[in-house]
Amino acid sequence: MSNGTSGDINNINFREPGTSQQPGEQMTRVAHAAADVVHAAYSRLQWHDWVALGAAATVWVDGQEAGYAAWPPCQVDITRLLKPGKGRYEL
Repeated sequence: MSNGTSGDINNINFREPGTSQQPGEQMTRVAHAAADVVHAAYSRLQWHDWVALGAAATVWVDGQEAGYAAWPPCQVDITRLLKPGKGRYEL
């Protein structure tokens, strides 16, 4: 992590006078603080064997909009646009 891109952890406090520290002491303190936050978040994760996926699509048949589907069962009736022969179907 470079100073300024690490979110809410700033390795150098420019607003107050600094205190004398051993080399790497502040970096170690910041690393431990970051690790504690990550560990706490990791312990709250919930794992699932499956996840319901959401999707949305506009369906086109031969350049004409047939409909829009965004909620299961995500079906669009295209029978009114079907013609004999080959066709172009797009999502």
